Amino acid sequence: MVRSVLALAAVAGVASSAQAAFISFGSDSNPAQPTFVATYDASSQTTNLTNSPGSTVDLLIDVDEGGAGGPITVNASFTADIAMTYAGSVMIFPGFFSHTFSVTGSFEFRDANTGGLLFNGAIGDGEGAFAGLGSSSAISSGSMSGFGIDYTIGADGMAIVGFGGTVLGDFGFTLTALSGGSAALVYDGNNIVGVRDFSSEGSYSGSFIPAPGATALIGLAGLAGLRRRR
Repeated sequence: MVRSVLALAAVAGVASSAQAAFISFGSDSNPAQPTFVATYDASSQTTNLTNSPGSTVDLLIDVDEGGAGGPITVNASFTADIAMTYAGSVMIFPGFFSHTFSVTGSFEFRDANTGGLLFNGAIGDGEGAFAGLGSSSAISSGSMSGFGIDYTIGADGMAIVGFGGTVLGDFGFTLTALSGGSAALVYDGNNIVGVRDFSSEGSYSGSFIPAPGATALIGLAGLAGLRRRR
């Protein structure tokens, strides 16, 4: 009985110590092409942000942030399909504005060698926003972020972070070096409705934690292992 209690305590400790996973990239792997390409759709008044064809990144994955293990790097293919819809503007100081867009869509990382799924992030309604900085007529840089989005962890990702399934997390993209130095805003009369076509460099960071069910499975797996050894 004492052994069983101690075993349960040990397994509970393992389950409770499950770490968040932190993933990021600094830029795409090809300096000759942009990370993102944006196109404006007049019919829906949305700006659609996608990856450059064939984009690959050196994806940093850290499941022991600051620990002795350190992060690992995976050469990953990167895809994105994100729709931006204008929400509002705020003047930060005279002549300089922050233009906000709601965003929905998804982005994905796959092992560039095997094609296996690492991570897929799905941005639902109200879960993300883009802030473009610039003048009243154009943006020169921007950042996109959100919380509570769904990450689906593929088999290749699970082999690295130690858990799988669909979990909640956050994300952030930074867009810099816009083509021509800036991207013009689209107006319908006096109202902003989108951003004209542009390309940009981009970086990314995100994190997610095991779902409660995944943590419980870690514990059950540990118990099963203990029983087999008795």
